Amino acid sequence: MKKCTLFFALTLVCIAFGLLRAANPAMAAEKTDSINSLQDLNGRSIGVIAGTISDLDDSLNLLTDYTSIVYFNTTSEEHQALLDGEIDAFVEDRSVAMYLVAKFPELKILPDNLTQTSYAYATRYEDKETYSLVNGELVDMLGDGTIDYLIKKWVRVTASEQTIPEPKIKPGAKPLLVGVSSISPPFVFLGKDNQLLGLDIELLQIMAERTGRRLVITDMEFQDLIKSLLDKKVDVIGSCFSITDSRARLIRFTKGYFKDGASIITLK
Repeated sequence: MKKCTLFFALTLVCIAFGLLRAANPAMAAEKTDSINSLQDLNGRSIGVIAGTISDLDDSLNLLTDYTSIVYFNTTSEEHQALLDGEIDAFVEDRSVAMYLVAKFPELKILPDNLTQTSYAYATRYEDKETYSLVNGELVDMLGDGTIDYLIKKWVRVTASEQTIPEPKIKPGAKPLLVGVSSISPPFVFLGKDNQLLGLDIELLQIMAERTGRRLVITDMEFQDLIKSLLDKKVDVIGSCFSITDSRARLIRFTKGYFKDGASIITLK
């Protein structure tokens, strides 16, 4: 009986400590307070989104040589794992990292960029019609200032306050099937009532309107984007989608429309 009582008491203590630790980022920061550079990541565990540049691009091999990589499906899962002390840091695109740090004051970005990259959309190599439509419109939007306008509108800390105008759809318009992943604010994320928002969403909507198409977006896990494209479930994929050599062997990239870099996020 005494053993049962002691076990029950210890269990309550463990649960209480776990709740306190999750509610207080400072306690989780004990392991990470010495991380101020890439060199400080030696022997640490780092979170990455499965299917992102972090595990596709050789430029990040420097990290994987001496750290433990833990894969997640969403940025919010990475963030919570960091608060819980399950990882010591996680990798995000620089613009996404800046959005997160502005929203969550317990986070910080290490000063070193891991790699430079360009975002683009992608189609199947054999689908020349869709490629010409998307790439042609993207080139026009880069030239007429539309992309610059969208960058100024979305790539800032107030992105969550922005809205997208109602789409103008012509009757009988042919659908443009696009796959995205809503894990990358301010490019693609879920707003109120689970509405898809962000630079990529508005850009694709403008593109569809200009070409007389009806935009049909499917939100999926990032690691499923390429497979869905190759399986012909969608005709275009995007949302913070970086151009890499390994991906280019499978899919055809459009012209890049935004330059960014990968960064490390940890606790202050």
